[in-house]
Amino acid sequence: MQTVTLTLPEEIKSGLKRFSWVNWSDVARENLLLMLQRQERFEKFDRMLAGSGMDDAAALRLASELKGKVAEKHGL
Repeated sequence: MQTVTLTLPEEIKSGLKRFSWVNWSDVARENLLLMLQRQERFEKFDRMLAGSGMDDAAALRLASELKGKVAEKHGL
């Protein structure tokens, strides 16, 4: 396993010290993994749409429509 060193501003470092029981390495590792997974899904989705002919405006309309249907279904 590789080691990564971060430089943090003092206010963040002191804030982290307040929660000394938290394993910040695990928190960082888990969040970095989630970010990588999201990025991979985004890239896959982007590749899927690349040949679809859907432009940004159409994608935004579709997203808005889906958002409305989900909100309606859940009574939001």
